[in-house]
Amino acid sequence: MADDYRDLAADYDWLFDDEVLTGGFAINQPAVAGLLQQVGPGRAVLDAACGTGVDAAALARRGFHVRAADGSDAMVQAAAARFRREGLAISVQQCLWADLPDTIDERFDVVLCTGNALVHAAGRDAMVQALTGLRRMACAGGHVVIHSRNWEKLHAERRIVQVANRVRTRGGRRCVMLYAWEVPDRLDQEHIAISCSSSRTATGSSRTSTGSRSFPLPSATCANGSSSRDCGKSAPTSARPQTNTS
Repeated sequence: MADDYRDLAADYDWLFDDEVLTGGFAINQPAVAGLLQQVGPGRAVLDAACGTGVDAAALARRGFHVRAADGSDAMVQAAAARFRREGLAISVQQCLWADLPDTIDERFDVVLCTGNALVHAAGRDAMVQALTGLRRMACAGGHVVIHSRNWEKLHAERRIVQVANRVRTRGGRRCVMLYAWEVPDRLDQEHIAISCSSSRTATGSSRTSTGSRSFPLPSATCANGSSSRDCGKSAPTSARPQTNTS
């Protein structure tokens, strides 16, 4: 499987403000934060789309028992480096969602798949397999949290280039992030996002990292041409996890 984040993982943290790197991102969204407050520290959480480990590390510092996984080996390596730097005992491994139940024996009170990650499961069959794998990782009475981009909003705004609203400075480097979207005419067509980080030191040395990701929305496999939201409703009930979305 191609690693869409191979070239971007080392600079991915530039997407986030400093307070996010310490306090977490998706886990602070109202629906997710409320669920985590409800289950309480000490419970087992699987971050199944951990990226560079920002949320997993924040959860561990809050007292949750955390395990992490990601489909990108480059992201897993970046997360493992974060956990080592911060002295956190978080197990992390590269794994696809459909393979999680056969790879990790433990089951969890909360399973997270945030950061618009689920659309990396290309096509309806792959997405149903991913959802089934995520559901099977939750213990009895557990919760699966799925976070997705508002694709209808992206289409309505038609913002092809999205530039960060300010320059971030860390470790003697100044960086700006941008997204360049290929937004098709219809929701059921493939969307492509190109992420780019450009940084420069005070001495003038520069570094640019880019990553290209395609998002084949579930509706691409719907014969009736319905929207991504309507297509998802046709998934078999047995493949649906208990979800708390934001």
